[in-house]
Amino acid sequence: LNAAVAHKQRLLNKTVEYNVARLIKKAITVLKHCYHFLILRDKNGKKYRKSVMLYGFYGMNLGDDLFFEKLLKRYPNTMFLVYCFGYYRPFFEQFDNVKFYAYDDPLVAKVKRLGDKFKITDLFELLLLKRSSATVHIGGSIYQQIGDYELDYKLRRRRKQRGKPFYSISCNFGAYSTEEFKQKWGKQFKNFKDV
Repeated sequence: LNAAVAHKQRLLNKTVEYNVARLIKKAITVLKHCYHFLILRDKNGKKYRKSVMLYGFYGMNLGDDLFFEKLLKRYPNTMFLVYCFGYYRPFFEQFDNVKFYAYDDPLVAKVKRLGDKFKITDLFELLLLKRSSATVHIGGSIYQQIGDYELDYKLRRRRKQRGKPFYSISCNFGAYSTEEFKQKWGKQFKNFKDV
């Protein structure tokens, strides 16, 4: 009986050691993939000191695309972090100063699953926001009281990181139907670096 218990204990120890080793190996792999969060380099090896999280209306919209292009060319020494749908990759890959992350990239999926385990909504986006020096949001009629505007408000508020400048460019306000909506956004706009 003692020999059987000792044998089971040895098997259990080997299983635990194997699982810990697998977990460490996975963590190292993820950290290697996340290297670009720490060191911002373009595809030619150039280092960047500043990074800006760039949001916009990613709908293959000529006006917004021209605005993106103008902004990216105007600040060639700033790395722009773009997190959106994969079909936009060809547009942004033409610029050396853009790090593009698609929602369905394997690395993004792994980090999101890790965040889900700890009940952190979209951990990957939060890491990008923490890594950035500022946030820029480009769009037209994005501050409207339509659809699920409460969710929209929470998302945009989350993107304004404490102590980091937030710029809202080429955006307009309205239509809105309640004074509360106007006051909520008015309070937020005061926290933005520029609107």
